[in-house]
Amino acid sequence: MATMWWTGAELAKEAERLVPGSVTRVSDTACSLHPDRALETFQALHDDNTTDFAHLTNLCGIDHWDHFEVVYHLQSLERNQIACAK
Repeated sequence: MATMWWTGAELAKEAERLVPGSVTRVSDTACSLHPDRALETFQALHDDNTTDFAHLTNLCGIDHWDHFEVVYHLQSLERNQIACAK
């Protein structure tokens, strides 16, 4: 069974359900979180039975010349799903 990749919209929906006001932007592949709410949102995505994103499988940075962006790949091994947050 293939791993299910969540869209940015799917992750944003769950992030907003768990921590209202946490999402700042959504793309096809990722959900951007408000910096002041990121830790709370990651904890909620980890603890919630619906999402169960218990593993950080990849953490990287992107240099956009005028700013840096941090990218988090969150994975649930129990549910065989992965999502991308920024």
